Amino acid sequence: MLKKFSAITLSSILIMALLSISVMADPYKDIHVGAGETVIEGVWFDSGADNYYDTNPSEGNHDIRPDEGVQTYDYLINNDYVGGRETDTPSCVAWINAGEWVQYTIQVDVAGKYQLSAWLASDTMEAGFIAYYDGTQIGEAICEPFDGWHDYTLYTVGSVDMTAGTHVIKVEFPDGGLNFESMVFDDAAAVAAIQAATTTEAPTTTAAPTTLAPATTVAAADTTAANSDAAASGTTASGDNSSGSNWIIWVIIAVVVVVVIVVIIILVTRKKK
Repeated sequence: MLKKFSAITLSSILIMALLSISVMADPYKDIHVGAGETVIEGVWFDSGADNYYDTNPSEGNHDIRPDEGVQTYDYLINNDYVGGRETDTPSCVAWINAGEWVQYTIQVDVAGKYQLSAWLASDTMEAGFIAYYDGTQIGEAICEPFDGWHDYTLYTVGSVDMTAGTHVIKVEFPDGGLNFESMVFDDAAAVAAIQAATTTEAPTTTAAPTTLAPATTVAAADTTAANSDAAASGTTASGDNSSGSNWIIWVIIAVVVVVVIVVIIILVTRKKK
């Protein structure tokens, strides 16, 4: 009897587990996370009322997912997107109240550490955004009320080590009062490498003036030497010109003396006659 009961109990547990898995794994999109960057649109939440919680399904718009209780907003239809992530199909989860949540079934193709960020907007209050990986919290972001409901800012949520396979990302909105456009998974190693490269580039640019300074000094010294040489050359030339002038003066004097002597001789000769 005990064995029979145990077998029935075990079968019931297995059936319930299978039913639970079938309810949990009902993705709206085939989302793959791998090396590089993976963008998950907010409106891609898993289908079915068991995979999200909305306090008032009848309020707001249901532009993207009219068959679901979560409010979705299509900016192309309403023509009022302000700014944020560059995309050709802007949309968001909107009319979010405190305590609501949505979840996303993903396939991780490359195991590793990933950084999670989210594009959020608010107009009235600071609003929380909490993300979980298979029930374990990844991190939290606080959305600031900047320029309105449709002007998005990218917030860092946290980092998580993910194994290859199927996983569930759950997003909670403890305060409500925000719009959720999308979340982004980045390979944490690639992000760290980019940050390191950006940091090491700074000394190269600041070193440039230091290497130029000696060359400028040498150039100045060369200019000074050239000026000194030019001055010396000018002095020598002046001396040479002075010597030439003195020689001409002595020749003129000698000619004058000779002329005077000749004149005197002529006068003396005439008197004797």
